[in-house]
Amino acid sequence: MTETNDLTVSRIIKAPRSAIWCAWTDPKQIEKWWAPAPIQTTVQKMEMHPGGAFNTVMRMEDGTEFPDKGCFLDIVERERIVFTDTLEEG
Repeated sequence: MTETNDLTVSRIIKAPRSAIWCAWTDPKQIEKWWAPAPIQTTVQKMEMHPGGAFNTVMRMEDGTEFPDKGCFLDIVERERIVFTDTLEEG
């Protein structure tokens, strides 16, 4: 058995491609669904290009914050978004 650290998530969603793309690329949309209530998510930085930053902060009910820094690895308009929180921008 070969071990790998890759994670691929795939879903079929019955919605217009433009709506799904917006949900993943509009920071205000991401903040609505990124984490379940009552957790609040804010998008600090979202540079939609390979090597660009994707930084979020999740705030718990008690005020504890969990910042997460990552970067986009690949963007194909309305087709694919590949990102990681293992690396930072650049």
